[in-house]
Amino acid sequence: MDTPEQVSIPSLLWSKEIRGTVAYADANSLITSPENKFAYHCVGGWWSRYRRDNGELIWRRHHRRGSVFFGLVSDVIIATTYHAGIYGISFISGRKLWTRLGDSFDWFLKLLDCVPGLDNEGDRPVGIVNEHVLSIEGRLIDRNTGRILSRHHLETYVEESEAMARGAVGYRATIDGQIFDFSPRLKQQETEFLNCQKMRDEIQKILAQENLELSGDWNCIQEYNSMVFLIACNPPDFDHLVYQTRLQSGVKTIDVRHFLMVMRRIDGVIVHREEIGFYYQASFSWCNQGLLTVELQTKKQWNWGNRCDLRVYELSVDRLFPTN
Repeated sequence: MDTPEQVSIPSLLWSKEIRGTVAYADANSLITSPENKFAYHCVGGWWSRYRRDNGELIWRRHHRRGSVFFGLVSDVIIATTYHAGIYGISFISGRKLWTRLGDSFDWFLKLLDCVPGLDNEGDRPVGIVNEHVLSIEGRLIDRNTGRILSRHHLETYVEESEAMARGAVGYRATIDGQIFDFSPRLKQQETEFLNCQKMRDEIQKILAQENLELSGDWNCIQEYNSMVFLIACNPPDFDHLVYQTRLQSGVKTIDVRHFLMVMRRIDGVIVHREEIGFYYQASFSWCNQGLLTVELQTKKQWNWGNRCDLRVYELSVDRLFPTN
């Protein structure tokens, strides 16, 4: 006898054009940061906070430095860049609260930080300890002021990897008698990568039956409970090259029709499908706390840089499908 299974079906809450990417979401808010999957290695830009339920803008601030969301500690956003620097941004107002680039020469590094086009190689965050920020130089930094509370020895170690020649670096510190380990969790990431690669091949075969294929890189597959969310497209040259022999569909010359799909993991059955428009490339950016976000770029937006269309979905369990 078939057993019904609950399925999370995406329900569109709101959509709008943004600059950046979804970096964080909670029960009430959604934060976007300048860095996104379509425009890497920017050093600053627009930060924004929206109401989760309707997309109303709460604040928008431009910061010349600080482009990558690192974490939220109390009401302070901890930001950094791909080069270095630690920045505190108010979650309430979006105002930059402080900048920490070093120790004794922090004032001088801040002067250099004001020079356009110059990237500092100063301090950067590695973890959150007792609601404060621990830096790679072993400094425990006050989340509200950016002041150095204490200094600690940071032990580094390399987690070996079969897939990566150099492995990955982890950090360990002892603070007030307690050991804090900031591991790269490389083994877990490798397992997830291999599982995702195997799943991707199976998904491609299923989509090929409908003249579709996955849109772009790994960010177009998102697992959630017993379901798998997919972003698929029907590329213009599908009739000429099957998916095994062509480049990923993220490499296109024009905008093509995209779909958001929900696949049941247990048997690969597509239980939901909706068209989301003509785009050049697409990506999932957040899937947590009952919220799913999709970022899409047209060819025109791609030429502009980090602009994209954001679609925010609520994941509600409102359907039952039989399983064998």
